[in-house]
Amino acid sequence: EEQGIWCDMGDGIRVKIRRIRSKKSIEVRRELDKPHANEIRRGTLSDDASTDLLVKQVAAGIIADWEGIDLGHLARANDLPEGDIPYTADNAYRVLKLLPEFRDEILQVSMSAESYRKNFLEEPVIENLSPTSDGH
Repeated sequence: EEQGIWCDMGDGIRVKIRRIRSKKSIEVRRELDKPHANEIRRGTLSDDASTDLLVKQVAAGIIADWEGIDLGHLARANDLPEGDIPYTADNAYRVLKLLPEFRDEILQVSMSAESYRKNFLEEPVIENLSPTSDGH
């Protein structure tokens, strides 16, 4: 969970996603919230600012890596590398701002315990192997 799990997002895109409650995600969020502490405490942080903080948290704290991100013509128009875009928190932030549905998919996975449970329970579970009361 702390390292993240590789998730197939379709179209040849794979993203290594940490849980939203991972140490890294929480640390990133705490740092992002510091300059806005008074607004958060008073409940005056705008929706746009709150969304921007969440996008930054996903980009730097939830996504650990990715493969197959290629925005084609959108890349050049948004100062992103053409072809496969390497994962960096900055690149992820810009991609997630352009593609909010993609961000929402990543968030959904990061909040789903089932995604992580499947990853860690793929090894066969051996049930109780102790002998029965009749010795067999």
